Parts: sequence; C-alpha cells; structure tokens
Amino acid sequence: MQEEIEELKKSVPALFSETPGNGGATANISPTPDTSEGSGLISHASTIFSRSEDIHEIEQLIDGADTVGKMARQVQAPMRTRLRATIEQGRGLANQTVPPDSAGEEESRERLRSITAQFKRISSATIPLIQELILLDESQASLRQWEDSAHRVTSKA
Repeated sequence: MQEEIEELKKSVPALFSETPGNGGATANISPTPDTSEGSGLISHASTIFSRSEDIHEIEQLIDGADTVGKMARQVQAPMRTRLRATIEQGRGLANQTVPPDSAGEEESRERLRSITAQFKRISSATIPLIQELILLDESQASLRQWEDSAHRVTSKA
C-alpha cells in the first residue's frame, strides 16, 4: 500500500512538493489516520476493482482445479474398474477348490501370482491418483473459502 501512495505522490507532484510559503511542509496539512486503505471514493473504487480482479483470479484457479480433477477422474475410472475386476478374479480363485494333484496347485499358485502382480501394477498407479484427487479437493475447498472471504471484504468496501 505504501508503494501505491508513493506512486500517487509522484503522479501529482504539485500537491506534495515543498513550497517556500508553507515552511517546508507538504500540501497535505491535516493528518490522516494510519489506515492501510484510503477513505476517498477513488480509493474505494480502486480497492473494489483490485479485489474483483483477485476474485476473478481465484475463480480461475478453482476452474483450473475443476478441470484437472475431471481429467484425473476420467483417468481413474477405467483403472478403478480394472482394479475391481482384478480383486474379483482373486476372490474367485480363492473360492475355487484346488485339485489335489500338484499340477493343479501349481497352476492356482501361478494364477494367484499373476493376479497379485496385476493388482500391484494397477494400484501403484491408482493410489497416487487418488491422493492427487484428495489434494485437489482440499485445494478447491481452500480456494472457495478464500473466494468467500474476498467477496465479504469487497461487499464491505
């Protein structure tokens, strides 16, 4: 805010320049309260405009997070379906009776190993994606709180 004040002073040097008639004082004779925002109409309009830009930027971030979330869910859907199918295959194999011969046991073990390896591959990709979706949801919630706060402050201005 101090930088904005300095810029305004530079834009109207006649108001803030020292003159011999006022003993070296600036044109702003009456002290103003130490506030972070001005009290004039232009200052309020500038503040509202600035905050509306902030709100617009927040809304863009929310929209971007929505887009990324939708894309992640589209990627996640077939992986989740495949993961469920793999789990069902494992359950089906576990519920089967194993033939007493050693060839049947070995075939069942090999199928179980294959299903386990498939489960690990799919879950190693699915779990980070789920974590990313959780983080996106948390980020969106924070952005929405930030947006609500900015709306409240703007409506007070």
